[in-house]
Amino acid sequence: QVSIFAQVWLKIAFWACIGHCWWVSVDMVVTTNATQVERGNSLSPLGVISAAAQALRGISQDGGAENQQAAVARGAKPPLTTLPSEPNGCDEEDQALQCLREVFKQANSQVVSDAFLRKCLVYQKGDVQAAAATIRGFLHFRQSAGWPLRISAHDALPALRTGLHWLLWPTSCPSQSVAFPAVLPVVHDEIDNRPASMLEEDPCPSPGPAACLVFNMSRLDLRTCSVEEYQKMSMFLLERATDETTAQHRGIAVVVDFRDVRFSQLTSSLTLADIRRGVSLWKGAFPCRLRRIWLLDIPQGMHYLVAGVLQLLSAKLRQRVCMATRKGGGLQRLASDLAPHVPLPACLGGSGEVLWDRAISSYLA
Repeated sequence: QVSIFAQVWLKIAFWACIGHCWWVSVDMVVTTNATQVERGNSLSPLGVISAAAQALRGISQDGGAENQQAAVARGAKPPLTTLPSEPNGCDEEDQALQCLREVFKQANSQVVSDAFLRKCLVYQKGDVQAAAATIRGFLHFRQSAGWPLRISAHDALPALRTGLHWLLWPTSCPSQSVAFPAVLPVVHDEIDNRPASMLEEDPCPSPGPAACLVFNMSRLDLRTCSVEEYQKMSMFLLERATDETTAQHRGIAVVVDFRDVRFSQLTSSLTLADIRRGVSLWKGAFPCRLRRIWLLDIPQGMHYLVAGVLQLLSAKLRQRVCMATRKGGGLQRLASDLAPHVPLPACLGGSGEVLWDRAISSYLA
């Protein structure tokens, strides 16, 4: 028995040392990554892992694309005027909107629309302070990146045409008029400003996601668009998705399909700046709930990156991440999870086909 216990403890000690050395190696290459980016070089696989860790560690949990003091130190605009801890009379919908409207219209030359303020209040469940933090993060990122506050279809058109992303809607969504198997969202330029209360209960009783954003990673082609252009296209689709009240309340699912993608392809395409931008544009800077995250057919060697990034996420979000392979029956699991809420094409375990060219035409209409 002593011998068995000794073997167990030796194995635990061995793997603990391996894990410690791995994380030390990750930290050691951070400086090297920065040098590579300055020289215009792509990152190594280990560099991608460390870059993701560095980017996530550098973003505050409560509201912005970065720590505001650090942003000011780099010459960015100072933080916006803060709301009082208990704003007088801001407990009702109209008053809450008015509080936010006054703060952000006074502090910015670019006007934040009431529709976006409403999204942030819904996202933060009526908490004015938390909504203000999300808006600050959003404004900081858009201004620092030189992006408009609302991205147009024409701005994202080259990336949209690659088919890297699909935005799928359920057939029951009245304003999207989806006719499956032609998964075709009908999008209008006008934002939904219906007078329904922003603090009302979820209009749809289903707890599942209201829409699904698909990443077809095999269609990532840097000869057509830069990584930043693809990221801008992602935000264009998320802006359109969150125009819907159901998506504001129920959130969306994300499916990242790595079919026929090699890990070396991804690492050769990404720079530290791309990874930082990809994390900053999302975390604490945009009002959208992620209900599911499916990673399908992760390339060999990428599991270390995924495991490292998952450890940096909150426990709540980490539980929403699912990994699957087509060979291991992953499509059936994916379909059983999402198909009751959003119809899926055949390549993702459903039936039918995504007519994305028609969808693009509807965005441009």
